Amino acid sequence: MDFHGLSGTYTFQELLAVCVQPEWIRKTYAKLDMRVDEKLRRIRQIFRFGSLKENRDPAAIAAALSNESFEDYCTRKGIKDASKSDLFQLMELEQADEKVSSVANAARTEQDVRTILRNRKPELFEMGLDAFKKAFTDLDTDSSWLKEQIEIPKEHLDAFTSFCLDGNASIVHDYYESNYGQQVENVLLIAKATIYGLLDEVKYKDLHKEIGYAITPEQENTWKENITLVDGKVKTGEYTDFVSCMNIGVLPERTCMNYRDGAYNECLLSTFDANKKVIYVTEEDEIIGRAILRLTKLSDEGDKNLHFEDVAEDTPENKENLVVFLERCYKNGFSGKKAAMIYRKLYDLAKRKAELLGAGLVLADDYKTVAELNGLAKKCSYIYVSESKNGKQYLDSLGGNCESGGYYVRGNFFFAS
Repeated sequence: MDFHGLSGTYTFQELLAVCVQPEWIRKTYAKLDMRVDEKLRRIRQIFRFGSLKENRDPAAIAAALSNESFEDYCTRKGIKDASKSDLFQLMELEQADEKVSSVANAARTEQDVRTILRNRKPELFEMGLDAFKKAFTDLDTDSSWLKEQIEIPKEHLDAFTSFCLDGNASIVHDYYESNYGQQVENVLLIAKATIYGLLDEVKYKDLHKEIGYAITPEQENTWKENITLVDGKVKTGEYTDFVSCMNIGVLPERTCMNYRDGAYNECLLSTFDANKKVIYVTEEDEIIGRAILRLTKLSDEGDKNLHFEDVAEDTPENKENLVVFLERCYKNGFSGKKAAMIYRKLYDLAKRKAELLGAGLVLADDYKTVAELNGLAKKCSYIYVSESKNGKQYLDSLGGNCESGGYYVRGNFFFAS
């Protein structure tokens, strides 16, 4: 238990509650002045935000919580599609800067809230939220840059503005600046497809060719449909949208695929390949885990070379089976029961997807505990690494290299037929 940031006299129940939380939460609690039971009720409502990375302002948070609980603040705002994390940060900013309150009262959607959080510029406060949003693509340097790179017909201007307000122009520009060659062309193509509403058409082109396996139209439709499993406050789902794919090196933790400066970020755009999905595990709208799911094929023999004697002996062909391969899990440092839950949720979704497809399920070594609990046997086999439309892809659970694909990789995997 860490007592730093506290001062005064506390009950044992208070110490149990706050001394295992980050320092900014302890400092916030120390500044609250009300009955102990009410202090604990209000502080517990923000425990879920303990992992927020930016510097927090305990004085501002305490002042806001002294006026009303966080849940009461959310009810008063009534912005149902905004995440609790974004609303918490908005509450903090409103208390710290009275100028923010003048525009926060006009926020009606998740995009409004995030526009305020991302753009605390003089123009926002001078123009007001609605006027600022309409002029955003001219005011924002990343948006202006993107407008010069790709053609935006009149009928797609609203979609372009929404794309930029969601912070995507900044992501595209950062990625563009950190890469060269085919990757810079690809990110502009993917951004353009997203704005034009054609991302799925670009993504799922040549699915059969990518995996090198003939699947039925029903299986193809099943693969394309993103499924979501909900268990109380925990949601596990497949994602293929622009920001979900571009953020795999950011959320829930920083990795070598970070779009800004990751060591292997030239492989990032392979996430948009037809046979790949991103799975995120969220708890109360906060991303706590993620993995990549590949649709591919498995063989016990790998690439079988033809020899002269095979013709005479009539050697049977190399048998290939359709599988979904669940790659390594990223869980932001969580351990114990929380980590076990994340692994289990990722497994549950991969298992469900495999069942819907009528395909086998293959797990990376990361899932040893959950695999053994569910009776999955480990054996040596060959996983097919499809060619990527991006040219390069990161083989996270297959050697940790940046490669092109189009071949089998041998390894020991947990396998369920």
